Amino acid sequence: MPSTIPNRVYVISPATGEPQVGFFKARLVKGGPYVPIKVSTIEDRDPETGDLLSDVKYVLEVGGREVPDWYERYPTGLVGEAVTLQEYSFTLEALAWDKANLGIREREPIDLRKLPPILPPGAKA
Repeated sequence: MPSTIPNRVYVISPATGEPQVGFFKARLVKGGPYVPIKVSTIEDRDPETGDLLSDVKYVLEVGGREVPDWYERYPTGLVGEAVTLQEYSFTLEALAWDKANLGIREREPIDLRKLPPILPPGAKA
């Protein structure tokens, strides 16, 4: 059955275990907040020929923090949505605001009953 989300992709493929380079957002738990994910590579290349001198190293950042043991933490893969750099930056800022002001955590579902009410500016609860 095809996904209803058009740009849902494997950030880390369960078949190969290799991540896809780019910017993504994903929910780490059901009902949790979107968490920004950035996958980049570190390549050691010969300056004259451009040939690889060593294996490509993948760098995975989840929520703005590097995950050094990503291959152990996500052994069955990781599914997310491909996003632009602007949307990645917005999601990163939104998650930081949610953590600071609402106490939301990346690996916990959001319980709307426990959140403070969001009121218009100047209104008092």
